[in-house]
Amino acid sequence: MKGLNYFLVVLAMIPISVIAAEKSLENVDLKKEAQQFYAKTQRLISRTDNAINEYNNGNSTFLVAINKDMSTLVSKSEELFGPASDLASPFHGCLKMGTFAQFYWQEKIFQRSSANVATLDNAKKMYEEARKECKDDIIHPTSNKKDDLAIIDIDAPH
Repeated sequence: MKGLNYFLVVLAMIPISVIAAEKSLENVDLKKEAQQFYAKTQRLISRTDNAINEYNNGNSTFLVAINKDMSTLVSKSEELFGPASDLASPFHGCLKMGTFAQFYWQEKIFQRSSANVATLDNAKKMYEEARKECKDDIIHPTSNKKDDLAIIDIDAPH
């Protein structure tokens, strides 16, 4: 009877192991996608100053291309890493990186005709923070960040 109980326990654990292995494989694939996304976003941001300079010299081709690439980037980030509301996504920082890259780009364009340097600096800071968070997510992916989330009731007595 003892052997049967042991067998049933092992048998019951097999589906859990299979699910964990599938999750692990999903994260490996998603990690590769996140690495590619990170590199592509960095390349795109590095081209923004040149696009603005070209635009100022009468050539809008690069500006239009960056706008299109940024829109595609944000769509791809949502497709890969889930909606912004999914804080438990293992690569939520990469989703934020795409969103804030586009925001930073838009502020750079706006900055051409505005004296509000603080807004551009804030956009750059938000992008840099999201970039670091994405890099951390790539280095240390977690299958489920829900364990890290907590609801804090500020009205509750301590």
